[in-house]
Amino acid sequence: MSDMDQQLDEIFGGDDLLGLLEEVQQQENKIKQKTTVSGSKEQEKPVEVQGSSATDTRKLVKSVLEGMDLDADVLKSLNLIQDSEKEEKTIESYDKSIYSAGQLEEIQKGLEQHIDVSLYDSEEMSYRQMQEIRLGLERGLDVSFYTNQFFRERQMHEIRLGLQEGLDVEEYAKLVYSGTDMKEKRLKMFTEKYLAEPDAFDKTYTDIETGISISLEKQLMQAKICLTKKLPESYTKRDLKKLLETFDITYGIVLDSLPDRLSEIPLRKNIVVAKGTIPQQGENGHYEFVVSKVVEEKPKIREDGSVDYAAPKEYMAIKRGQRVATYYPATRGRDGKTVTGNESHASYGKQEPPLDCNDLKQLEDKVTYVANKDGYLSYFENRIRIMEYLVIDHDIGYGNGNIRFDGNIKIQGSIHESVYIDATGDILIDGFVEGAKLAAGRDIIIRRGVNGDEKGMIEAKRNVVAAFFENAIVTAGGNVEAGYILNSKITCEDTVRTSGRKSIICGGSVKAGSGVITGTIGSKTRTRTNIEIGKKTDLSRQYAELCDKKTKMDEEMNQLRVGMNAVLSKLGALQGRNNEIYLKLKGILEERKELYLIILKDIAKVESNIKNSKKIYVQATIVAYDNTRISINGNVKLLSEDAKNARFISTGREIVIK
Repeated sequence: MSDMDQQLDEIFGGDDLLGLLEEVQQQENKIKQKTTVSGSKEQEKPVEVQGSSATDTRKLVKSVLEGMDLDADVLKSLNLIQDSEKEEKTIESYDKSIYSAGQLEEIQKGLEQHIDVSLYDSEEMSYRQMQEIRLGLERGLDVSFYTNQFFRERQMHEIRLGLQEGLDVEEYAKLVYSGTDMKEKRLKMFTEKYLAEPDAFDKTYTDIETGISISLEKQLMQAKICLTKKLPESYTKRDLKKLLETFDITYGIVLDSLPDRLSEIPLRKNIVVAKGTIPQQGENGHYEFVVSKVVEEKPKIREDGSVDYAAPKEYMAIKRGQRVATYYPATRGRDGKTVTGNESHASYGKQEPPLDCNDLKQLEDKVTYVANKDGYLSYFENRIRIMEYLVIDHDIGYGNGNIRFDGNIKIQGSIHESVYIDATGDILIDGFVEGAKLAAGRDIIIRRGVNGDEKGMIEAKRNVVAAFFENAIVTAGGNVEAGYILNSKITCEDTVRTSGRKSIICGGSVKAGSGVITGTIGSKTRTRTNIEIGKKTDLSRQYAELCDKKTKMDEEMNQLRVGMNAVLSKLGALQGRNNEIYLKLKGILEERKELYLIILKDIAKVESNIKNSKKIYVQATIVAYDNTRISINGNVKLLSEDAKNARFISTGREIVIK
């Protein structure tokens, strides 16, 4: 056993932390007696420390004392001195000639609820001040922030509400601030926390005196009561309203549905007593296109549901300066209000991003767009573009291939083997592609289809669309769309989709960031088909580890608060906050809070990733055949039997079929 352990054993006298703190109190009392009048009333009394064993607290204080490097004489001066048992107070022990009826009533309520009335039974406090301290004690709040008798009732009220709402009242619990100042600061802190964590204020309280359970719900938009014991015959709606106000429920109170005699309310029944005003969302911004013939670049869908990839496209000619679109900005909604009377500000509707101003010019009014050049108007994925094409009206073979062009290319024929075409814009091909290499800075659209013969490669920074892909290698920064895909290697950042009468993916591999949607995967002959979506991450393990860290940090911070409260209980709010032990504990707690916030942010990030991962899926609207291999976020499933009309999703640890 170390010297420190031996000293602490002597100090604690069997893990008695309160004994240690009582000695600290007595040491400071000796100093106070030199500067105060002899025989003055003792203001602070010991408060039982809850929420931690003596052993845990002993270890905590030991670590603090070791960090403070106290010498042996100081440790020796902290010997245990036992107080004799104090006689329990009764209301008869208070002089009625000194205390008013209101003060005695608050003391009586505290004695009945077995709370430490010594924290407020001062004749120098008004009964309203006493009430604020009593309410705080009943609700388990750290009333040491406002037991100073020089705080006015309004100041105490604002501090209590802040503690009740879980705010850091230390920022404003100071005598220099008036009640109005405190309210302003509290509401500002409340608003910041409400915007970040609106659900954090949804709590349930139980009033000890009446047994009324009060629940704040739906982000403070609703309050309910539930009786845990019968109310007295004399309890009125006015009394209930006053009780609600002590919990800061002041807006939208609805008591008309309650019986006139509240004692008739049945037990364990939830009753709505207040309703907030829910904010109304503003309207989203939107564009109105003045030019009527704006066509999309995607292929047309026939009446039978198949895709007509060979259908001709008509583009409307546009002149420079001609108006193209008008933007109508998003509007702000209607503000709401919580049952606590706090404004719940309505948000604006979603603004649409500006249109592509490389081809369009935005006028000074910031809402009107005109053409910036002559060309052909096209609309794709919510973007208006004016296309300037290099048009080739014949097939391209080995002798006339290898084309590079800064802009868009339109080929009105087919492309044969060993041809390389590179465009900074789009590539549009009316015919077939056979074993060629295509690279586009935007989209590649092939009206007929692709038979790559495992020689060619198609690569686009955005989307690739074709009637079909056979033995092709395709890479896209956006989506890949086709009528069917056979024995090909497809890689894209977003979604792979097949549609039409065939709508099949068979053989080869398909990798997509967001999902795969098709009719059939694989074949009756058990052709191995590999489908992979998402990213390889073990989100469940990450989440479990972070939650374990959070739990341990909660326990550690709770132990620190226990030690701090013990010091305050013995020394009082003013002296305790300047005590060396208290300051050391507070410093450690602040460090833990910073680490705790980092853990919470990491948890939120993983939760978001888990939520997003559940949105990605593999869909086979007809059938996914046996021997199909599906991978979602690193989880793998090899089908051992056919799955009809199946959607494959990841739960985080495994792939399930819906």
